[in-house]
Amino acid sequence: MKKIFFIILIFISINNFGNADILSLFDKSCIEGNCRNGDGKKQLEHDIYGKGIYEGQFKDKKPHGFGKITYELGDYYEGQFRSGIIEGLGSFYFSNGDKYVGSFINDKFSGKGTYTFKDGSEYIGEHKMDQPNGKGIWTFPDGNTYNGEVKDGLFHGEGTYNYSNGSKYVGEFVSNKREGSGSYINDIGEKYVGEFKNDEFNGQGTYTSPDGRKYTGEFKNSLFDGQGIYEESDIKYEGEFKEDKYSGNGTLVSSEIIYEGEFKNNNINGQGKIKYLSDNSSYEGSFKNGLQDGMGTYINDRGDKYVGEFKNGVFNGQGTYTWKEGSIFVGNFIDGVRDGYGTATYSDGIIEKGIWKKDKLVESK
Repeated sequence: MKKIFFIILIFISINNFGNADILSLFDKSCIEGNCRNGDGKKQLEHDIYGKGIYEGQFKDKKPHGFGKITYELGDYYEGQFRSGIIEGLGSFYFSNGDKYVGSFINDKFSGKGTYTFKDGSEYIGEHKMDQPNGKGIWTFPDGNTYNGEVKDGLFHGEGTYNYSNGSKYVGEFVSNKREGSGSYINDIGEKYVGEFKNDEFNGQGTYTSPDGRKYTGEFKNSLFDGQGIYEESDIKYEGEFKEDKYSGNGTLVSSEIIYEGEFKNNNINGQGKIKYLSDNSSYEGSFKNGLQDGMGTYINDRGDKYVGEFKNGVFNGQGTYTWKEGSIFVGNFIDGVRDGYGTATYSDGIIEKGIWKKDKLVESK
């Protein structure tokens, strides 16, 4: 009899509550409404964002349908849920000012969406596992933009980066840096096509400028470095470079000279041979800062020949000068003329030996 009376009381209580879910009354986390199947308000906890209050639709005691959850630290999500997880379309607002609007799968940003950062940066595109992954477009506060492939929130793969000053890069990226094959043109029209590494020109490439300058060859840290060919107007250099300068062995051809030999710091330095096109004279030997310096051999346009020491581009020191007709002088030179002790043997057999001063014999011995 008592058991029947208790059942009747429960039946009367359920009728008095109307549409409310009586079982929700025994769920301490349910704040109000129907937290089983219907609309309600309930306290939940997230592994990352911590405790929060969910308000919206429920199914089988889990958020399902449309709802909003606000976490203790100020982050909140508003959108679609499925079986207790965020899934579908929605918007997530972070307490730091960031915002994501788009598709969610299994509680994470997945699919197409827009992520806006508090500094004004914005990414529109594909997401996976809470990160930009796939293809998308970045826009930055300084006016720069990126359009291309991304991986875990970084530029990775093929893409185009446009700079606000008009410069542009098209090519491969690795972890936010230009790496692989690509082309770059800056705001003044200079262009590079070739290999990149660590965000710099590195490897084989070609540089061209609006004024006609061109370099094809090896680069290191965005500088000409290694073997290459440089051309501008009437100049062509082929050989070794070091930090944008001729350095090592190379060949330089211009309207004035043809030189083959050693370079250092963008100048002729070391051993080499040169032909002067204006008078068809030539020199082979040692150079310093573009001038004959040290031991060498000079032949002028008449066929005369000098073998000996040079300094600052002229005969200085011991040497032998042979005229085309057969006369020979062996001795000392200063500033390009006979000066000091020497012997002159002329083609007619006359010999002059002694002290010379400014190309004249002043004391016979």
